[in-house]
Amino acid sequence: MSGKKTEKVNPKRDEEAVIKNREDIKKKSEDNAEAIKSGELIVLIEDDCHLLWGDACSYIWGRKGEPIPIPVLHQKERYTYYGVIHYLTKEFILKPYDKGDGLNTVDVIQCLRDQFRGSRLLFIWEGASDHKCIKTQDYLNEINEGLEQEQWPVECLLFAPNAPDQNPVEDVW
Repeated sequence: MSGKKTEKVNPKRDEEAVIKNREDIKKKSEDNAEAIKSGELIVLIEDDCHLLWGDACSYIWGRKGEPIPIPVLHQKERYTYYGVIHYLTKEFILKPYDKGDGLNTVDVIQCLRDQFRGSRLLFIWEGASDHKCIKTQDYLNEINEGLEQEQWPVECLLFAPNAPDQNPVEDVW
């Protein structure tokens, strides 16, 4: 016996679902390869990040003996960031908000629709509550209403549940 470092394992993770999800995303990408290359379809991989004030107060490089102040008005203050990787260009887009909710999720989608005007958007993200809430779903239903799926201005695919390693934005955080 010897001392060993433990590893986190999520008992809810379903490896078969992860593999199937990975295959579904790969097929969607292959089926739309020309549209992605031409810019007709923009693939965006999204994740939300929620930081508490203490997450921002850590070690950084600075002059020896000189403190580096970080302004924090409220110790329990929380910051939310929506991070998006543009699949083709690998550009990282960061949108700060006061919280992660349906209203701000819709705002992120609208901002990205404005940024990539004239292109359809395919979001690949996890099943966070702000992605599945009524506000977000109503917005998606409204903009996609009456159109065939191939014509939807915004389509969303979910990563497998309990598999954050599928989402490359997690590596950015």
